[in-house]
Amino acid sequence: AIMKSTRINEVATATAIMRGMSTWTALAKAEASGAAVTELAVGLFALREQRLADAEAAFARAASVLTDDPQMAIAWYGLAALEMLRDSSPAGLERAENRLLGAVELDPGFAAAHSRLAEIYLRQGGDPSRALATLRAARRLRPDDDFLTVREIQILDHLGSRAAAENWLGRLAADALRSQSPFYLNDLCWHGTLVGYARAFLPICDKAVELTPASGSILDSR
Repeated sequence: AIMKSTRINEVATATAIMRGMSTWTALAKAEASGAAVTELAVGLFALREQRLADAEAAFARAASVLTDDPQMAIAWYGLAALEMLRDSSPAGLERAENRLLGAVELDPGFAAAHSRLAEIYLRQGGDPSRALATLRAARRLRPDDDFLTVREIQILDHLGSRAAAENWLGRLAADALRSQSPFYLNDLCWHGTLVGYARAFLPICDKAVELTPASGSILDSR
């Protein structure tokens, strides 16, 4: 039941899975080794740890149980992420795209899958407006997700709207620095730097460390 909550917490914030999840996945594996949701959680954690063969095996075991269950969307998402890690060629990106399209068909409200599709469309080098439309579909599903906001800023950059992107980025960073939540700041530090905005987000990383100086994971993010 813990593992099943809200698409495993929207694929643990788009696969930036918390280190503490390892304890829960081990417990779930021991208590319900055959449960598909357990395999999904195990696969996602293995993906975070870059244990790609373990992740693929776990997703395959989940898929053998789930078939047309909407939760199969998480397995398709995980397998797409594997494809993107293993093969960034046009053929690899096409395979990942097809898996994500399958995930969205099974679960149209799966924001993380829409977001990954937008990333693929950017990597494929086609019309960035297609990526923007797909990303905005994700933002409609999760309007308060600042990671998706940062992704939209990134796409505006690709579309040539540099001034608009920099203005929005500045406002987002300034608003974030007023926060007293180290967890929110840490998430934004992590996600903002992942898509190329380390310089703009370093003050946010510093503020998170200032609020919780003894947190190893926050220090790691910075």
